[in-house]
Amino acid sequence: MAEKQAGLVGEPDPEGSSPGTSESWNYDSNCVFCRVAAGQEPKTELFHCENEDLVCFKDIKPAALYHYLVVPKKHIGSCKDLNKDHIEMVYSRSVLVAVFTRVWVSLAVLYGTLQRINETRLFRVESMVAAGKTMLERNNFTDFTDVRMGFHVPPFCSISHLHLHVIAPVKEFGFLSKLVYRQDSYWFVTVDYLLEKLRK
Repeated sequence: MAEKQAGLVGEPDPEGSSPGTSESWNYDSNCVFCRVAAGQEPKTELFHCENEDLVCFKDIKPAALYHYLVVPKKHIGSCKDLNKDHIEMVYSRSVLVAVFTRVWVSLAVLYGTLQRINETRLFRVESMVAAGKTMLERNNFTDFTDVRMGFHVPPFCSISHLHLHVIAPVKEFGFLSKLVYRQDSYWFVTVDYLLEKLRK
């Protein structure tokens, strides 16, 4: 029954969350999450994500009824590779186009600027959290006091591509899950803990 419930909700994106091409961000063909983000892993169902720089999909070994991974399309090794810049606002192409159009910047300058921004595209950790909360809300799960969101710390990462675990309800954790996703341990840090460290 639980699997049926989880499968009915989440709204998979019929177009695969608009995965980009491998040229549109830092891409590692040996990284399974880069391939997932590029739409090259057909067995992985991608869910619609409001942020075009992120993809969201179910964890293959769920720790609870709802266990999603929110992953940046850009290849970033782990939470240890993040810095203060990853907290700051990110401008999307549409915002930049609107701004530049209003001030009548030439098309050549616009194209060059967008290319440079696309190559160095950042994301916000907060955007990953928002995407995770949206997935839970789509499943009518709103008790955010019973949610665990966080990152594994190297060398305890199973995949060397940054991914946010969004898990609910925490009260369903078995013994092993309580250990693997133990908050603010040497191997798993919550979003709040990570953001506090990044802001210092």
